[in-house]
Formats: sequence, structure tokens, C-alpha cells
Amino acid sequence: MELSEEPVAGERLPGLKWLLYAAQLLGALSLILIAVMGALFGGYTGPSDPKKWFNWHPLLMTLGLLLLQGESIIIYRVLRNKPKFQLKIVHAALHAIAFALMVVSLQAVFDSHNLANPPYANMYSLHSWIGLGACILFAAQLLFGFLAFLFPQLRESRRKKLMPFHTFGGIVIFHLTIMATLMGITEKLIFARNYSALEAPALVGNVFGVSITLFSIVVFYIVSQPDYKRVPLPIDS
Repeated sequence: MELSEEPVAGERLPGLKWLLYAAQLLGALSLILIAVMGALFGGYTGPSDPKKWFNWHPLLMTLGLLLLQGESIIIYRVLRNKPKFQLKIVHAALHAIAFALMVVSLQAVFDSHNLANPPYANMYSLHSWIGLGACILFAAQLLFGFLAFLFPQLRESRRKKLMPFHTFGGIVIFHLTIMATLMGITEKLIFARNYSALEAPALVGNVFGVSITLFSIVVFYIVSQPDYKRVPLPIDS
């Protein structure tokens, strides 16, 4: 994703371009690291091998609920010179893709527990509670946002009243996603290997945790800065 053209007259965008580059770099690094971590734990396969099937869970969650959601959150500030309706479509599309990846990811983790011999327990850890909560809220936010802001769309006065709640909800869900991801990686490393020895999987997992933390900080900073807020365009009316 690149910063859209030049800022309109009067806009101050100090450092936004470099923050965007940092977000893309950290996002790409995070995806590579979680893919490598899955390879170190045996690679990727289907439900016939529950342990390897599980490895799709962190990979798809990272790509969907973390990275694509993060990109979608900042898109209005990054592609600021594009018509608002186009941004709505891209925003919704990124969330829809993230939702599809989330569903497959959840299927992988539940299958990996239920198909194991003997089966593993489900939904007992704090990671699973926070993570499933984030998934449910994400699905609700996607449905609400589509109906309220895209199609059939509420009238403008109601959209303006609801927008702060929609924005706040997105930030909360993204925050919960980061929390759940960090807890999940720690849980996986503790259960799977001698974590304190800091072997290759543990080292990769730790660096992954640092990279997604930095990614989230950059995203939060971009969406929190008043100078970066998108200025409505004449074509938006």
C-alpha cells in the first residue's frame, strides 16, 4: 500500500509516508516469521495430520485478523485522495477476506484438537477466550458495518452518530487480536518445546511477537494522529 498522491492544500502529514513503510515492512516480516515457525513445527497439511493442520491456524489468523485488519484500519488515512465510496469497498473487501481466513483458521484449530488421538480439550485457555471473543466481535462488526455504511446503508445523520462507535469497535477488536496472538504464540512455544533453551522455534516466535507488537504500535499511531485524519473530498458529497 502506498500513500495516495499528494496531500490536499493545508494538510500536514508529518512522517506518514515513513510510518506506512514501517507498517508494511513489519507486516511482511511478521507473515514470513509465522510461516517459518509453522515450517519448523512440521509444515502444513490437511486434517489428516492434526498437528500439521494446526499450523494453518496462526498463519491464517496473522494474515487475516491481524495484518489485513490492520491495513483496513489505516486505509482511509493512507489512500486519503481516493473517493470515499471506493475506500468503503476496499475496507469492506479486506475485512471480508480476513473473515474467510478467520473461519478456515478456526476450523483448523478445532479439528487439530478434536481429531488428535487422544483428543485435546477446547476453549480452556485465556488465549482461546480472548481470541474467540475477538472473532465474534469481528464478525459482528463486519455485518454491522456492511449494513449501516455500505448496503442498504442508514441515512447520513445516523451514520454520523454511529461512526465513532464503529471506529472505536474496530480499534478494540484489533487490540484484542494482538493480545490473543501474543498469548497464543507463547502458549504454543511453552507446550511444544523447551522454551527456556531458546531453540530456533522459540527464537522465531519471540521475534514474531516483537514484530507484531511494533506493527500494532505503528497502526495505532497512524489512526490516533489528528493530522492524519482524512479530509473529505468534494466528490464524497
